[in-house]
Amino acid sequence: MRRFDEQRVQSLQTIQSYIGEFYRAKANLPQNLDELNDTFREIIVAKDPETGASFEYEARGNLTFSLCANFNRPSELVESIAKPAVPHDGPFGREAWEHGEGRFCFERAIDKDFFQPLKIPR
Repeated sequence: MRRFDEQRVQSLQTIQSYIGEFYRAKANLPQNLDELNDTFREIIVAKDPETGASFEYEARGNLTFSLCANFNRPSELVESIAKPAVPHDGPFGREAWEHGEGRFCFERAIDKDFFQPLKIPR
């Protein structure tokens, strides 16, 4: 069960990076996860490794979104020596992947300084 949960987190991390690249390319968030699929670049959004269900996604504003999954168990606590005292401030703000058991949503915000929309010359 723990392995499925670890795969869920890895899939959500990958989806989060796809959302960032989508924002960079289009200057807005996708309306749904299907918009991230791109056969040319061989990007297919992962589904839950145990159930095959789609992960939940909701754009909550111009820069904010949530990614949700159903977890079998709460995430393992890591010893404080191996874990920074402050969560990593990445391009989506505070990126913690700690989760509880059951349905859990990760709230994210695009860092506009990191994901600046591409400017294509005309």
